[in-house]
Amino acid sequence: ALVTGAFFEAIAFLPLMLNRLRGEPLEVGGYVLTVASLGWTLGSWLQSRHWLRLSRDAIVSVGVAACVVGLTIASACTFLPAVPLWVLVVGMSATGVGMGMSSSSTSILVMQLSDAHALGRNTSSLQVGETMGNAVVVAVAGTIFALLNARGEQVASFAVPSVLVAVIALVALVFSRRIGHVPNLSARP
Repeated sequence: ALVTGAFFEAIAFLPLMLNRLRGEPLEVGGYVLTVASLGWTLGSWLQSRHWLRLSRDAIVSVGVAACVVGLTIASACTFLPAVPLWVLVVGMSATGVGMGMSSSSTSILVMQLSDAHALGRNTSSLQVGETMGNAVVVAVAGTIFALLNARGEQVASFAVPSVLVAVIALVALVFSRRIGHVPNLSARP
């Protein structure tokens, strides 16, 4: 819920941030989001490779760590609009890769750890949790944005929510370390 909410908050505000703080046309935001989604595809592909010998819980943690790094880079780019656009693209790409690794692996973890009779309930709970995470994080960030924007604090209205989501992703990383060892059944010697 936390990392998913952080990711979707970041992409919700990205095109507007690029337009207002950097003067970029809105389609540039679309290009950056496209690259981030390609990163998600790459992360999903990586976590499913048989040669990846990480345990399933480690894949989730590595993915969430990539999100933390990427969201921190994106946050820095929000505070410092003079940072080149390619740095933001790299940050959002890392975030996308992290989401691809962690999101797919979280679903697999739930299926591996669930008894047959609880599988439906548990996978539904995961979907509800991710949706709630999206809604709550985007709502809180949107409220902060609206309050700061109304006071004319253009940079802060984007920067404060971007720091918030980087911190939320960091909290998700701490929580991901509590999963416990779960073997990667896709890995082959």
